[in-house]
Amino acid sequence: MDPYQGPGATKSFLANFEKSAWPGHIDLWGSAMDEECRRANAADLATCMVANSSHPYMPAPVFITESLTDKVVLLYHDSMPNLPQWDSATLDYMSRWQYNMTVGLKRAATQAPYPAGVFTASCFIHTGFTFNTPIVQGMSFYQAAAQWYYAISAGGPNPTLPFVADTCGVLCNPTCPHYATQ
Repeated sequence: MDPYQGPGATKSFLANFEKSAWPGHIDLWGSAMDEECRRANAADLATCMVANSSHPYMPAPVFITESLTDKVVLLYHDSMPNLPQWDSATLDYMSRWQYNMTVGLKRAATQAPYPAGVFTASCFIHTGFTFNTPIVQGMSFYQAAAQWYYAISAGGPNPTLPFVADTCGVLCNPTCPHYATQ
């Protein structure tokens, strides 16, 4: 998704996450990638740098914990302003960003070779997950991760993995800090 360009847009001084910047990141960081992904996407290696595309090449099960509106990415990579009150343009951008995140997480939860377990909350946090918060569908991410662990440990060809996601809207989870008013 393109960076925020609405009222109050900022200029990020962190890594540029626009599609055009990824080839430079590969060179700068000396990025390691799965060889199968590299062969399948030789014309666009940057594809292997993002989870939406690289997940099918991951050789092991994963559990994903992610905020549906990641504070660090939105503010410091995607140029969204840090306002004391979010206006309609900012909330619209967050809604579209959250939709894209949800689509990617649903794909990871169903994609071979290893569907992912997922815990995602409608929060404005980056790494603020704790043992007790946020709560989604009655559980914390630790509880969801435990369900995932037991499901993959039990073996079998198609374990039922948790997909624990808020579906209430943008910044709707009352157990999350949001740092601004809507």
